[in-house]
Amino acid sequence: MAGAIEAEGAQSTCPPVNEGGDTSNDSAKPVFKGERPACFSTTIQECIFVITTTMAIGQASFFTGMNIGVTAAIGEALNMSSAEITWITAGASLSSGAFLLSFGKFADLFGRKVMFVVSMLLYTVIVLVAGFAPNAIFLDIFSGFVGLCSAAVVPPAVGTLGAVYEKPSRRKNIAFSCFSAGNPLGFIPHGSCLQNEIAKIYEISLSGDAPNGWKTGYVIALLVIGVLLVAAFLYWQSIAKYPLMPLYIWKDRDFSLLNAILGLGFMGFSSVSFWLALYLQRIKHLDALEVALYLLPQVVNGILVNVIAGLILHRVNNRLLMGIGALSYVACFLILSFMQEDATYWAFIFPALMLSVVGADIEFNVVNMYVMSSLPPSQQSLAGGIFNTLTKLCQNIGLGMTTAIYISMEHKYSYPPSIKPYLSTYWLSAGFSALGAVLVFFLKIGTQGNSTSREEKRPIVGDETRESVRAGKDGKA
Repeated sequence: MAGAIEAEGAQSTCPPVNEGGDTSNDSAKPVFKGERPACFSTTIQECIFVITTTMAIGQASFFTGMNIGVTAAIGEALNMSSAEITWITAGASLSSGAFLLSFGKFADLFGRKVMFVVSMLLYTVIVLVAGFAPNAIFLDIFSGFVGLCSAAVVPPAVGTLGAVYEKPSRRKNIAFSCFSAGNPLGFIPHGSCLQNEIAKIYEISLSGDAPNGWKTGYVIALLVIGVLLVAAFLYWQSIAKYPLMPLYIWKDRDFSLLNAILGLGFMGFSSVSFWLALYLQRIKHLDALEVALYLLPQVVNGILVNVIAGLILHRVNNRLLMGIGALSYVACFLILSFMQEDATYWAFIFPALMLSVVGADIEFNVVNMYVMSSLPPSQQSLAGGIFNTLTKLCQNIGLGMTTAIYISMEHKYSYPPSIKPYLSTYWLSAGFSALGAVLVFFLKIGTQGNSTSREEKRPIVGDETRESVRAGKDGKA
């Protein structure tokens, strides 16, 4: 097993092209610009590689947008209930989140390139087959398979990216910022009509909440089971010889704090994005095209922020960047929290949309780079699996908590439709982001991309290497 991991790490790492100068003591010198990896003969080939990996993360949002954009027509054609309609996207998200860690480990052990190519081919075939679904059950099952393929695509893509750009450099920052831009790029082909259709579906499902709220028997039972399963997983990882998620990495102060800050931000970001779309539909009575125009600036700004982040990660203190991201979140949610029913788009919604992606994409880039640098080249896919699992988990938790707040407030202001239930979700999101902003003060991270000190960590293989890595934390930036 150890040999398999070491071999995969060696095969996946491309040494940089030496474009002049003595590099014999390269690990001791700052790396500012970075060199084209030797496995790329031209810059065009390198760009094609980065674009291909970017599509790996973009295909998940692409499927969501493609699917939800025509959900109403699908539900009508297949006579689907609201639960069956919701499961089209929920099934893909659930299966994807459940298998990210496993596929990340699998990619590191048995090869990233083959897994990436096969998964993309299977993804294409399954999406095509799902398009010919004769009934609701068939479609929901294949939606789950789509999520499975999505989970199999992302870890090898980000793992290969991390192994190819092994040394911290500006070039690596730009490559990873392009990868992060895959999320907003995936939504562009469908416009922002996506959010409007999500709102329609969720509006139906909100009416079917548990009869006694959190006191309902099956709600309590499932919560207890969920907590027990998480505890069992953590115990298993603590005793496993080859863990899916090495628990020692959470002892890294900055690693834990960065992921906590990112998670708190995403809990608010995903929730506010949803509730804002629902507000535009139910309170503002906008149609699909109008909602698309209202939300489109968020997508465009998201791409711009990713580009800028790739250019400044190695120059600007990343603690400062995390602070900017957290404060952008707080400002976004507070602006929406004070919004009134007659509020204008340019005074409230537009600045909130701009600030939301500043927070999301700056934090995403900083944390992504740190997480990928926390594990060695042979475990880059696993690092990507850990990171993407965390973001998906926090998004779902945030949406669940804000849904509970929304439902409790909606019962008080059921008729006529009021903006107050929406404001309550914004306030909760502001609380999440404010806690993240407080945690920024405890960070000790500097810049990323101008030092090679973080690459000295050895592959984590079994208990012996794990102990040696624990003892060798002095190589951390």
